Amino acid sequence: MTPARRAIAFALALLVFALGGCGEAPPPETEFWSWFGENASRLSWARNTPGNPQAAEISERIARVHPELRFELEGEPGARRALVITAEGRREVAPHVERLAEAMPADVAGWDVKAFRPQLGTDLAIDYLGFVLEPDAVWFAPPEIPEDGRGLTLELYLDGVGGPTNDLARKAGELLLHAALGERAVLERIAWTHYRALPEDPLAEGLRPLPSLV
Repeated sequence: MTPARRAIAFALALLVFALGGCGEAPPPETEFWSWFGENASRLSWARNTPGNPQAAEISERIARVHPELRFELEGEPGARRALVITAEGRREVAPHVERLAEAMPADVAGWDVKAFRPQLGTDLAIDYLGFVLEPDAVWFAPPEIPEDGRGLTLELYLDGVGGPTNDLARKAGELLLHAALGERAVLERIAWTHYRALPEDPLAEGLRPLPSLV
């Protein structure tokens, strides 16, 4: 073999070695939990409040897994916590919620994980950025069961819809619905949710209070 051919062969061997040593990057779920586990103690001080630095870190990291993933925190800061991963009612995001929750290793000290907002019942109020919504202040029209099996269309009636607090009212209504049924059940059973202004006499309009939906 000539010197030139030996040089080429050596260069090719180096290339094959380099490519062989470059494995695939770990899945984003694995990277998230690796970072989370390394910082679990510090992150236990995160709060569900705007501007909290630990919560901002979690938000930035979880967006690397999927930009539409969101989270909430359960438990008291500094104590055992739960990371609630939510799709915020987006059916197309639900598989990413499940994958991230299932990827959590067992050795993340002081933390549990929950896929989707859990069912909490209808005896609690929602305070969303100062907009307080009580369960008995939300009504719904009895939904028709679709023949195609694609899920119910639910119409919720509550104060604040259509006015200056429209966005706050709709979000509070979504959170209250998830609390009443559980986010997973909402995704599985309800295809569409429409928010309407509450009439003066809901009963006369044939509406029912939200607790009777459960």
